[in-house]
Amino acid sequence: MGFSSVTVVGMKTSSPHKNTIRPSDCCHPVDILEPLPNREEGIQRTCEVLRRIFGWVSEGGTLEQRGLRASVVLYCVQADLIEEVTLEELSTQAGFPQATVENLIAEFCHTIDWK
Repeated sequence: MGFSSVTVVGMKTSSPHKNTIRPSDCCHPVDILEPLPNREEGIQRTCEVLRRIFGWVSEGGTLEQRGLRASVVLYCVQADLIEEVTLEELSTQAGFPQATVENLIAEFCHTIDWK
């Protein structure tokens, strides 16, 4: 998955592509799932997306790393829940280099097959 032409969430530049990794503006991971014939299958698929997200968050080795990962999820999925902080603000508040946060964003999107 190449991110060279996609704007990282929170950066002040614009993306030449309609498909960005900021779902609150364009899409949500669950939106990429095809319509399902029954409610039970829909619940199972939704749970699978949540399982991947929580699994990815729990891969942080320390409480601080898991907190940063949870913040990355909120930042990507619904930034208004963390007051729409910029990428720079998120990394500063978390005490991690901005490059680390950018890499986590790309890793998160890859983990849940967010294109």
